[in-house]
Amino acid sequence: MKNIFFCFVFFTFPLLSVIAQQDTSKVTKGRAVQRPKDFQFEIQNVAFKGNKFFGDDELFTVIDSRNTDLGFFQYLIRYYGERVKRNHAAPKELRRAFDNVVRDLQGEIQYFNQEIANRDARAVEQLYNKSGFHWTEVTYKYGRDSISLIKTLTFEVAEGDQALLDTVVYAGVDSLPEPVLKEVLKTKTYTPGNIYSEEEIQKNINAAFTILQDSGYYYAKFAQPFVTVLSETKSDSVFTQFTPGKRQRISQIILTDSLNDQSAVSLDMRRLQLEFHEGEWYNRAAIQQSIKNLYELTTFDVVSIDTIGDGDNSDTTISLEVLLRYRKQNELNPAVVLNRTTIDNFVNAGVDLTYTNRNIFGAAQNLTLFLRPQFLDLSRIATNKVKDYDWELQTGLQYSQPYIFNWLNARWSYSFNYLFSYRYLVRPLQLRTHYIRPATFTAQFAKPIPIFGVLDNTFNTGVTRFFKGLDVYDQLILDGSIESQKPVRYDSTERKYRSNLLKPEEERAVVENLYIYKQLNDYPYFWSSFILSTTFIGDRRNDFFVPSNGFYSTIAVDWGTFLSKFTRGQFLLTYFHPTFNKFVFAYKGRLGKILWRDSRGSSYVPFERHFFAGGSNSVRGWPSRELRAPLPSDTTQLNNELRILQDITGSATLIEGSFEARYSFGKQKTYFLSSIVSEMGMVAFGDFGNTFNRLTPDGYEQATFKDYFNPSKLGWAAGLGLRYNTPVGPLRLDVATRLYDPAIQSPNFKHIQVHVGLGHAF
Repeated sequence: MKNIFFCFVFFTFPLLSVIAQQDTSKVTKGRAVQRPKDFQFEIQNVAFKGNKFFGDDELFTVIDSRNTDLGFFQYLIRYYGERVKRNHAAPKELRRAFDNVVRDLQGEIQYFNQEIANRDARAVEQLYNKSGFHWTEVTYKYGRDSISLIKTLTFEVAEGDQALLDTVVYAGVDSLPEPVLKEVLKTKTYTPGNIYSEEEIQKNINAAFTILQDSGYYYAKFAQPFVTVLSETKSDSVFTQFTPGKRQRISQIILTDSLNDQSAVSLDMRRLQLEFHEGEWYNRAAIQQSIKNLYELTTFDVVSIDTIGDGDNSDTTISLEVLLRYRKQNELNPAVVLNRTTIDNFVNAGVDLTYTNRNIFGAAQNLTLFLRPQFLDLSRIATNKVKDYDWELQTGLQYSQPYIFNWLNARWSYSFNYLFSYRYLVRPLQLRTHYIRPATFTAQFAKPIPIFGVLDNTFNTGVTRFFKGLDVYDQLILDGSIESQKPVRYDSTERKYRSNLLKPEEERAVVENLYIYKQLNDYPYFWSSFILSTTFIGDRRNDFFVPSNGFYSTIAVDWGTFLSKFTRGQFLLTYFHPTFNKFVFAYKGRLGKILWRDSRGSSYVPFERHFFAGGSNSVRGWPSRELRAPLPSDTTQLNNELRILQDITGSATLIEGSFEARYSFGKQKTYFLSSIVSEMGMVAFGDFGNTFNRLTPDGYEQATFKDYFNPSKLGWAAGLGLRYNTPVGPLRLDVATRLYDPAIQSPNFKHIQVHVGLGHAF
């Protein structure tokens, strides 16, 4: 024990002496006594005082002064490195090693610099000035804090008054045509009486400039706004000079191909992607949309549209060149893949062999052939025996025409899909699927459309205004599919699970969970399903892989016939909101319902349309597909091999919700792990949900509407996770526990569930 105490004192006392060493230098407010380099003053903390309008985090973004931020072991290395260097009796190899380490650490130590501090004080004043605080004064002082004994650089802010906006003048626009002038003046949404904000003023000016460029004024310019500060009235007057120039029509459009030994897309298809035409006024927005349209054909590597000097130009006309550089049209890509399925919440790994032709018939048609064997549900593989591994083999083709026509203010595309799947459901039962989607039509709307128009001004509350803001959908998908599903080794599966039955309820469990597969096995025809689907998608996320703002929403309805007699609806909403200090709050809500026609007759619901809960993208306190409202026979199944049968039969009702607080470490100071740590993040999360109305004859009628929103009928889970960003999304590791288990009607903290995945949970 004495040795342990000695070691503790030996290592920690020098560390404390480094952190809290006394500083005998004299530093006055705004002025430092100059010392030789060996006596530079280290900054151990940077603080702000007197700031109310801006928080500390916002002020830190505009200054260059930083405090030394070394870890525990880095402080120890620096302390002992300095002492080894002074000890001439120390071995040369040891001194050389410490010299190298200390030299690397030296770049991370931050010193007080009067010139930088002066510049930082002016930068803070400028930030305040942009928000109307023209009379703000910022001073600084450096010294040891009398309480914490930490050497601190403190910026003291005297904010003063904030100016109001008095007048806003757009000069040089009076000669514009009346329709254009009217649109330009509409951009002055920031009006007298508002608190002055340079950012909002600039937004208005940029909007006016955009109107000019979209109305033919290619040579339009504007000077930076001139602000007059009226000290007597504490107000500002803003004057902006516009120079529209002459209005330009498009006289000539030249399409230039850089083929790179690839076959050309037909001229008609290329011209159909252009939103502007000869004889029309120049329109920058139409040009940007045209570039987007051409990229969406997936045939071009580079698309640019610019003016040409030697074209058919005059003082009122302009010529444009559309330059298209072709990408490689035939590619064969083998790859190791990690993906997830949205139906059963699996994270899967496998290999993928894909052949792609991006211009097979000369009009940018795409043909893709693929072969994809994969292991299903990595989380289950990590915890189960080898014999329980599930796998699936997929192969098929997709043919698509990225553009067919414009209709209802939308661009429409077409695709054809064929998929063959062979997968294990439960040993020895397998499912063979032929899936043909002969016609999928996708509409990309130029202007988002609302679906829930009932949320009108009659219910103008904060909640309805929030949801009305989410009621915008950019994409519509209409498709019909025909499926053939057939169980393989059904008879041997039924014999296996009937062979060791001891109780009547076990007999019932086997019949219940194999019911829909028996319907398929007895069905005499090849095609088992014909399904029509409609899906609306609204996407306002600022990033596909790591969103920090915006939302994503889907509404989907499926209707099936033949043997699959069902109607299925699903709603998904995810919302992302940035907060303070690198935190993002993320929310998810998901609702689903299946109406099963003829649930006690000859009918079934295709496996891919079942609702499951639990897993890495669902309620994370449970393994994938294992969270469901219990049936009377489940008590027996939980204690024997029959339990696995429950995983192949989903439910007709789904309720899910999640909350995540996401923290990103962000850019780090330079040290040997900084590049890794800067890509990492942490997540604290809470999940809830359950599935009801098992897709069995008795289970389908088990739950009532009251059960769906009864907190005691839902599973509740919470946990922590790690994230590491990659080019294809964050790798994640989540650890969750059950706050409340509806199956046992109590907490279950001993049950720890680990999930691995690619991409955020939502």
